Amino acid sequence: MPGFYRKDDRYFVTYITGPFHVLLGLSFGAVGIEPSLVCLPRTGSSDCGPLDEVRIREAVMAGVAAAGVSLHAVEIVYCEGDSPRYELYEHCARVLAQQVASGADFPEADDTKA
Repeated sequence: MPGFYRKDDRYFVTYITGPFHVLLGLSFGAVGIEPSLVCLPRTGSSDCGPLDEVRIREAVMAGVAAAGVSLHAVEIVYCEGDSPRYELYEHCARVLAQQVASGADFPEADDTKA
């Protein structure tokens, strides 16, 4: 089950399924802007190896497009050491975009989160 929160203008989803885990944050803005990527430092001892930013960007853009909403990601936040399961990034981006577009309530993050 994904968890959602917001910090400033970033919307986040955390997703843990078995041994796989992803933290994804998105900021939305104007179409035509290439999304920048922000890599947060690893938390804890988990390290699944290096992540491919090109694949993260592609997965996120595909997920937002699959959501069928009028949103465009302009910033993508991910965590170093998360699982290199790019289909999870696509899934999380789709679910997050749908939640934002629906007007769902996102609790404000405390200072321990990104």
